[in-house]
Amino acid sequence: MPSRWPHEGTARGARQWPTLERLIERVEASPALDGMILLGSFARGKVDALSDLDLVLVECLLATPSSGVRLAEPAAVLVGDRELLDRFPRRPPVTRAEMTAHPLDVHPVERAHDQLKEAVRRANLNRGLEGRGPRGR
Repeated sequence: MPSRWPHEGTARGARQWPTLERLIERVEASPALDGMILLGSFARGKVDALSDLDLVLVECLLATPSSGVRLAEPAAVLVGDRELLDRFPRRPPVTRAEMTAHPLDVHPVERAHDQLKEAVRRANLNRGLEGRGPRGR
């Protein structure tokens, strides 16, 4: 099967890959969904063991073109026609400062999880283990 996006090879080595593959299969099998778009660290090819999967499911109640969803680059279509990206307006990439500037929009558990991921990534970077999880894997 040809690569879906330029950084798929990097993503295939991530612990999250089996989950992403299962999601792709389910979206492909769903008549209610037109496709799935990948955003964030996976789309950029900057995956580590702490990365999450940032996905937009197209034609569900949350992400229809009329719902106001704007896509930040990079974005990669994993399921569906490549034209799915053309349905949505673009916005600049979301910065860390932008995400932390809205404390009321983020659940406290999610904020604590983000802080933990940043601390682990900083520690790994300092130890020369960039791109690895909490145990250096």
